[in-house]
Amino acid sequence: MIPHAGPRHRGPARERSVPMDNKQKVLRLIGDIPLFIAMAGLVFAVTMTAVNVVTRYFLSFTYAGTPEMISLAFTWMIFGGTAYAFKLGKHYGIDILVNAFPQTVQKLVRLLVDMVMILVMFYCARLSVTYTMNVADSPMPALRISYAWYYASAIYGFGMMLIYAVEDLVRDLKKLMQRGGGEA
Repeated sequence: MIPHAGPRHRGPARERSVPMDNKQKVLRLIGDIPLFIAMAGLVFAVTMTAVNVVTRYFLSFTYAGTPEMISLAFTWMIFGGTAYAFKLGKHYGIDILVNAFPQTVQKLVRLLVDMVMILVMFYCARLSVTYTMNVADSPMPALRISYAWYYASAIYGFGMMLIYAVEDLVRDLKKLMQRGGGEA
């Protein structure tokens, strides 16, 4: 895994023996918004595909704009899911070389990776904003809505990943500053 990926994994640790108060529940729900967007996109895309198949083969017609609606749902599913996977540190990486270094070097590499991720996500988010603004006046052929709705999913996904990358950097800096360097 990428050096920063491990600490964010929230698998079994999400189960708490102490009940969460309402504020913690709300913050957890807000943190899971990318997952909800991905799930909604998936459900909508699958439902529209199934409806389109049924109407095409049994009723001999299709709804206008269905492919555009499915593409729109698919892009939001992809970028929402990617942001959520980034949040959990579930993207693939190769850490065999980094693990061969001493703990101090591993922590410095983790900080370097965090900074590179911030730069990459900022650049991708900026490009997404530029592209979305360029297509804002172009309507989709069947739905007649702006292509900006389609490309805004990239702004959302890269923006969320940028926020998570900044959180990683802050967390890793705090660990580095702690006496003993904290947990690797």
